[in-house]
This record gives sequence, structure tokens and C-alpha cells, in this order.
Amino acid sequence: MRYLRLLNQTKIQDLTFESRYLPGGVVGGKGSEEITPTIYLKNGRKIYDICVGFQICTEDKSVKGETIGNCLARHSVSIDAVEKIVVSVVDMMTKRVIRETFVWTPESGWKQEC
Repeated sequence: MRYLRLLNQTKIQDLTFESRYLPGGVVGGKGSEEITPTIYLKNGRKIYDICVGFQICTEDKSVKGETIGNCLARHSVSIDAVEKIVVSVVDMMTKRVIRETFVWTPESGWKQEC
């Protein structure tokens, strides 16, 4: 599973997200995935602007995304204020089809939703 790193992450503050791209010439870009994380806070607020990195598979080029800890610091929020983090893996061909969804909570860690 490609997301085993995500599910096994113990220090949530150090986690980054990277979308994976296969350029259009490679099977029409099929297999490209965009990661869209949302951080839900206990006060009802949502953080959508965590900077997601990218990986271009055919060019061996990648840029690391922002850590969750740095994103929370930008918003002056501690990890204790986080209710859950929801990460959707979206198919880049349709930009609508969610392939997989993962949810993190302080109580149970990462779980893959069906």
C-alpha cells in the first residue's frame, strides 16, 4: 500500500503530504493522485491551506510538503486543538473521484475509510 507511511506515522506534527503526478504522455496521466488534507479543530474551525508537495514520477522530481506542525504554527494552533485530520486521495483525471480517504484522530491514530 502506497499510504503505509501515512498509516504508520506516530509523530503527526512531522507528517507531510505529497501529490503524485504522471505526466499526460504516460497513459493519459492515469495514476496521478492529488492529496487534499483538511484539519478539523475542536472549536469547529477547518484548516484547508496546508501546503501539499508533489512528486513527478517520470522525472524523478519532488518537493516536500509543509509539515502539519508548521501549518498549525502558522495558524497559532496547538496539536491539542485538533479534532481530526481528513486526507482524500483524488483521481487527477476526473478531479472528482475520491480513490481513498484516511482519517486521523488523537484517540485512534490513522484509519482508512471505506
